[in-house]
Amino acid sequence: MRVTLVMVTLVMVTLMRVTLITLVRVILVRVTLITLVRVTLVTLTRVTLVTSFWETSHNATRNYADGDAAQSGNGRLRAPLEKLKQKSSEKFV
Repeated sequence: MRVTLVMVTLVMVTLMRVTLITLVRVILVRVTLITLVRVTLVTLTRVTLVTSFWETSHNATRNYADGDAAQSGNGRLRAPLEKLKQKSSEKFV
């Protein structure tokens, strides 16, 4: 009777240890997965924000540059074109 009680106690303790170890492993895996998902979401959010900010500022800069080119760029191109027209008309006259 005593041997049976000791055996049952040992089996129960072993089962409890296995259950506890399994539970700890499951919790660790869940914590790791949750941390991985959080890090991924934070990284994606930051990349999206930086990309969006860069694109917005780049578009604004490009629009200013296009406006500057429209205002002053034509003058820069007009003088060399006029010289070319004069030279070509002098050759044909």
